[in-house]
Amino acid sequence: MLTLALIDPSQWTIVLRDAAFWTIILGALFLAAVIYALISISRFNPVHGNEEFRNSRAVVTEDLDPEGRVTVQGEIWRAYSKNGEVIPRGQRVRVLGREGMNLIVEPIRNGDRKMMGGKEDA
Repeated sequence: MLTLALIDPSQWTIVLRDAAFWTIILGALFLAAVIYALISISRFNPVHGNEEFRNSRAVVTEDLDPEGRVTVQGEIWRAYSKNGEVIPRGQRVRVLGREGMNLIVEPIRNGDRKMMGGKEDA
């Protein structure tokens, strides 16, 4: 069709009509994709601040006596135990909250594992 239009100018209107049609279709699809992306972004509620790690599981990497370090979501944080108890390295803990740059944690007891999404001990 395009080669015929280059030879015969009377065919230009057909080529231009087809080009306009496909431009409108592609533009409408692009606009729909942008609107979908904006709606998806507006539904996303990021959590940060003091609530970012609440109820997350962590692993003690430096004994908490009552202060030490834990790894939570791949990051190492300074933490202290809620009741001032000693929690040994390797113990799983639950993050209760955050004060400044320190996390407040408590050990996960065997009965709490089901609640935390882990397996119950037999």
